[in-house]
Amino acid sequence: MINLTQKINNIGELSAVKKIIGIYSVRFAYVRLFCHNFLKVIIKMNQSLQTLPEVKARYEQLRALVYEFTNEEFQALGIACRAVSFADAMQADRWRSDWRDKSKVPCWEWVRQFEICQASNGSKRFELALCYAGKLVALCYGMPSKRKLLLKIHSLARNPNLDSLAGQIFPIVLFAANAYARLLGCKELQLIDPMNQDIVLYYERFGFIAERNRFGQVKYLAMEVGYGR
Repeated sequence: MINLTQKINNIGELSAVKKIIGIYSVRFAYVRLFCHNFLKVIIKMNQSLQTLPEVKARYEQLRALVYEFTNEEFQALGIACRAVSFADAMQADRWRSDWRDKSKVPCWEWVRQFEICQASNGSKRFELALCYAGKLVALCYGMPSKRKLLLKIHSLARNPNLDSLAGQIFPIVLFAANAYARLLGCKELQLIDPMNQDIVLYYERFGFIAERNRFGQVKYLAMEVGYGR
């Protein structure tokens, strides 16, 4: 793994964004491109945003950077990350009947999630459609808290009919979510209402800490967003 912070230290004009971007394994030329685009987006976002279309456009730009960065990081796997479409949501809802283990069936409807996130109050959302070999592999939706201190992942599920990226889906989603959280300045990532105990144990392997209510039920798992190690 190559320390991105060390790379950025070699570029004087990019030192100001060192703490925001953190550490990733990427090629030097790509780091420069990402940081350059990132600075342009942040400058525009700091300008007065007067209309809802402008706000939506700014956050779409941030998500596009995250997709580009994630695709580059995992290019050896041949994945493609992009925004979620209505067709994706409809397809994901059809996965429900394909699960043999019913404890893995989501309690939400993806089409409904799509409609909520497309509303005006969903402009800042985190969304990810993960594809491999032209097929939809997984979907994810999240939302930052009002003050953008937290990025909460509310919906995450994979295609039960494809095992092409077995063991790789959550690390990819986590990479992308962490990148978006850093761009927003969030302090913590949260995985809300995990579906079962096996999922809780799996997430804990990545460093998430389970937060339980007084009945011992896990309401969410949390991880601090790092800005350099």
